[in-house]
Amino acid sequence: MYRILGVPVDATAESGVAAREQAIAAGQRAGLTRLMQRLTSPTAHGRLPDVSAVPIERYVNSFEIAQEKVGPNRYLGTLNINYVVAEVQSLLNRAGIPHVQRRSDPILVVPVELSDGAPAAWDESSVWRAAWYEGIEQATVTVLALPLGDLGDIAAAPADSLMAGDQVALDALASRYGTESVVIAAARIERLPDTGKPARIDLTVHRAGDWGTPLLATTLAVGPEEDEPAALSRAIGQVVTAIEDDWKRRTAGHIEPETRLAVAVPLADLAGWVQIRRELTDLQEVRSLGVDSFTQAEARVTIDFQGDLDGLIAAVGRSGLSLAEESDGWRLRAAGGLVDYSVPAAVPPATP
Repeated sequence: MYRILGVPVDATAESGVAAREQAIAAGQRAGLTRLMQRLTSPTAHGRLPDVSAVPIERYVNSFEIAQEKVGPNRYLGTLNINYVVAEVQSLLNRAGIPHVQRRSDPILVVPVELSDGAPAAWDESSVWRAAWYEGIEQATVTVLALPLGDLGDIAAAPADSLMAGDQVALDALASRYGTESVVIAAARIERLPDTGKPARIDLTVHRAGDWGTPLLATTLAVGPEEDEPAALSRAIGQVVTAIEDDWKRRTAGHIEPETRLAVAVPLADLAGWVQIRRELTDLQEVRSLGVDSFTQAEARVTIDFQGDLDGLIAAVGRSGLSLAEESDGWRLRAAGGLVDYSVPAAVPPATP
């Protein structure tokens, strides 16, 4: 979910090297905005944080250059970028914007092609159904699945039943595939009489459990230069977006207020401190870690975290540490006592 592909970049500067640096930084910021849009409901997009001034290197885990052209003072390229999960979530949390934190459980999508005759849900010759085998890969925050279209599907859910929103048929498909939901994606492809090329695609998308309100009802005009596979892919993209936006609206997590906790961390050495700090900041529950004082024997820190204290204690425990309240306050320890990640010194060979 936290990988953004195909971010275009274009920058001009006094040299190609300077243009490249500017383009990459700008692309990373543009990708971060795209990622936040991916994780949040469309109703929240107008409130997303402005990333123009954030230290972008804090949010980028890694990136690759898919293609590039370097000129004397211009740089053109395309980036694929991986972002730091905890930092992106913290950015959205600080803005008070609910967001999804995992991909959905499987959602079954049944493509139905409409024509003047009977609706085709299980017809192998349906171009709409065939296009979904590649188009389904457009999903990013949902896990979408397609039915087999075998005799069991035909018996459980005739096409007429699907288009009527027959709950018995929809439940039978959900049970058969073990999915949390079933979506019917209906398309009517109108073609030019002389060439047979698609001229428009009418889309209607319904979800079981809320059949009365379509997830999508729209018409796509197909341009003269757009071929059929591209038009079908674009139509599937709109369906996928509607499904994902619906899922985000229903499941985006509630933002809980942050809590602050002062903690003492006994240390064995500097390497131990570096490791414990990394362990804490990598926890999803921890929003920030402030160092109040630091000595060779102990660090005193303030942890800002979301959720309840029991959740933080459990998260720390999963990282192999122990957070407990003692007589003089909260302390973070390893199983052996001190937080010691140092490598034992090599044992010299025995002297003959």
